[in-house]
Amino acid sequence: MSVATYCPTCGEGRVSDKRFCAGCGYDFSAGGQPTGRVDPVPADYRPRQPNATQGIDCPNGSHPNFVRSVSAVYHEGLSRTQMSGPTSAYTYDGDSFAHTAGYSSMSGTSQTLLSQRLTPPIEPVYVNPYGSGTKWFFAIGIATIWIYLIPLPFIWWVNRGRGKEAAARHAYVDTYHPRWLAAMDRWSRAYYCSKCDVVFLPGESQLIPAGQARGTIFAMTA
Repeated sequence: MSVATYCPTCGEGRVSDKRFCAGCGYDFSAGGQPTGRVDPVPADYRPRQPNATQGIDCPNGSHPNFVRSVSAVYHEGLSRTQMSGPTSAYTYDGDSFAHTAGYSSMSGTSQTLLSQRLTPPIEPVYVNPYGSGTKWFFAIGIATIWIYLIPLPFIWWVNRGRGKEAAARHAYVDTYHPRWLAAMDRWSRAYYCSKCDVVFLPGESQLIPAGQARGTIFAMTA
């Protein structure tokens, strides 16, 4: 068995008479004192070696401590605020003052500029062009057919236009939804380096300025 003391800087165990700390490189001979904590450790004990490349490395060479996932940066930049409480005000109509009191509540969402720059692509969603107003129009028109036949051609014309619009919206979603899925996959795998202000995908050397990410790496391109 050998005796280990501990580094006063990082707490890494010091075995026998090693001069430098295996965890942070602290020089024990520079006058620093160990913590005084002594524990018996096996003779074959091997101290943990620091790994400077843990995590994701920026292709530009920045330390992994500067690198975080894009999704984490985006969500950290979102916050919701809600305030409520009594209100009081005085008004003057030219002759006298009047006092009013009440209760107000306000809420809102704020987003940092960096979070805005790293916003994920918006999912294309089909919106039915046949709104409630159109449905009521058809119902009234059909009801009046029994009385007058004049609304019938107009109803057919409106329905024909709505049908073309619905087909165009379906085509748009069918075309861009797979692209959105691919863009979201890139967004969820991407990382942001705060030192270089760039976005990149692990394993790829291309660096995209954060301000251009939405128009390039996160764009719904073919």
